[in-house]
Amino acid sequence: MGDAHPTVLNTKEIPCEVLTLMIIIKPEGKFSNIIFKKAIMLSVKIGQYHPSLENSFVNTIQTLKKDGPLTPLAVVAPTNWMLNRLQ
Repeated sequence: MGDAHPTVLNTKEIPCEVLTLMIIIKPEGKFSNIIFKKAIMLSVKIGQYHPSLENSFVNTIQTLKKDGPLTPLAVVAPTNWMLNRLQ
């Protein structure tokens, strides 16, 4: 049985920068901070939620976590419902 909606998935690569702040507290109570700046490519996928984006999300997570399952990963969702579904 064919899908009512054809599978259309577009991926947009967007260059962006990530800033990380590290605060170092010394024993004498003084502190200093260091800011790290790293350029990354943000990947945004656009398409029908089910099944295209849902399947792509699972595949992307599996690929990113393959070498380090405990590596932190940020996922941005447009609604709380969507966030709960993705979790």
